[in-house]
Amino acid sequence: MDSYTPAELQDDSPLMFIGRSKASSIISTSDNKNLTADELSTFKLISSSNKLGLVACGTSNGVSLLQTNHIHTHFVEKSTNPVKYQTIKLDGTPSYVAFSKDSEYLGVARGDQVFIYHTGNILDEDTQKPVSTIKLNDNVTSFDWSAESLLVVSKQSTQVFSCKDWSKKCEYGDVCSGGWSVDGQHLMLGRKNGVVEIRSKDSLETCSCSITLKMETDVEYVHWFTLEYALLGLVVPEEGYPLAPLILPIQTSQKDMFDQDKAISLYDDINYSEEESRKRTFYSIYLEPWNLLVFGASDFTKLLVAKFTPNKEWVICIIEEKNQASIPYRQNQLFPLGIATDFNDFTKLPNKAGDQGATFEPAPVLIGLTTESDIVAWSLVDKFAKSPYPSLCEPNINAIKPLTSSQQSQSVIKSPIESEKPKPFTFGGGFKAPEPSEKPKPLEIKQDFGFGGGFKAPEQTEKSKPLEIKSEFTFGGGSKAPEPSEKPKTLEIKQDFGFGGNNNFGGGFKNDFLTTDKANSGFGGFKVPDQTEKSKPLEIKSEFNF
Repeated sequence: MDSYTPAELQDDSPLMFIGRSKASSIISTSDNKNLTADELSTFKLISSSNKLGLVACGTSNGVSLLQTNHIHTHFVEKSTNPVKYQTIKLDGTPSYVAFSKDSEYLGVARGDQVFIYHTGNILDEDTQKPVSTIKLNDNVTSFDWSAESLLVVSKQSTQVFSCKDWSKKCEYGDVCSGGWSVDGQHLMLGRKNGVVEIRSKDSLETCSCSITLKMETDVEYVHWFTLEYALLGLVVPEEGYPLAPLILPIQTSQKDMFDQDKAISLYDDINYSEEESRKRTFYSIYLEPWNLLVFGASDFTKLLVAKFTPNKEWVICIIEEKNQASIPYRQNQLFPLGIATDFNDFTKLPNKAGDQGATFEPAPVLIGLTTESDIVAWSLVDKFAKSPYPSLCEPNINAIKPLTSSQQSQSVIKSPIESEKPKPFTFGGGFKAPEPSEKPKPLEIKQDFGFGGGFKAPEQTEKSKPLEIKSEFTFGGGSKAPEPSEKPKTLEIKQDFGFGGNNNFGGGFKNDFLTTDKANSGFGGFKVPDQTEKSKPLEIKSEFNF
């Protein structure tokens, strides 16, 4: 193996993500046995250390350690040779892998144990021994590091250990998930039936604040990514939609730390796979220099990016197809197993033409694991394209391109910090409510509405009659209003706005995480007001029912 040199942290360096796609650089691990798709979806099998310049990937016989500078070189040289890696051998597949906050330790969970390795000698097979082994009474599902403590979660017994001597500090029961605040001062626990708790690090035995979410289902995922916000994964009782994401505002400086009425549902932005056999798990990471939250699911084919803007809005985007690389890996499906980031300097490499004077812009690199135990890596944007590509890593809102109505979609969610007067809601500029006037006027749609085409208002006749819509709006086309009948009828929309279904890209879910109102909401909660006896112009209000 090549000599190892730690890399310095660079604020303007590339990022590294994980997602499902095809690979431009294949890192062979053919000595491993094959894993089924269901086995892979159970684990978060990747973690990264920017301080060390390493990526750790869980495989069927342990953990493979890769140096990120080797991966970068492969992209530029278009090398087909396997990238060198070091393996920590285990008897079985780990269920969770994560570096500590300071990169001093690597934790590897397998079965009911967590093996703690010191990273100073992790690349040396002769000294590659765990410094401690933590054992629980049940299989470990996840763990999370703070500067002083390690939280280890299992279904039966969740415990907190000291990072100094690995002694147990406290123990909890009936915990589904958990995570530390970014400053390590508070611990959040997700329990069954929608209960979320916060505890101080100095009083872990005492609950400082707790709430029961209005949707009383198990909280299976917790990522407290800033002091003010946490990403939660809720189990959804509807068949085929077992886990849904929710951003929950938090104020630790106040006695009542939660305000669930201002929580933000991200369910409408995720298009899930139709493979029912896969277990859904979430993965996410927050990139503080850019105020970006990147998240996805083990059966979701794309990464989503949530950007918190200076205007205190959450802007949800899917990275545009044209900015993704052409990747010639076609045999196996690659499902996401986590996200790894890499801030190491990539600008020193030569450009595609071999001109040593030019450099690449910072751009994401992805790593994943196939169902045949191949570790694969690829560039999110095509570095070898003739035309320049936009940088996705600049610390401004233009770095991530919002999707247009003619391609996919953009969802803008108002921040709970500021309340503003509702504004007309549009899908990329196509459909707006008419302004009220003194005299009632029939509904008039001046622009075609559709994602790829398809909805037009009927021609007006001598006797104006209200519009009736019985079929759903679909992505790619096609819903037309029925011909006017003899008797006037009020505006009626019998199915939800959605991309192939109810309120989401994949269909079939009502957004009632936090409200008892069963009204369906799309991107931003589009609703039609009730009609009264007297004819009134159609009014569309921008309501956000999360």
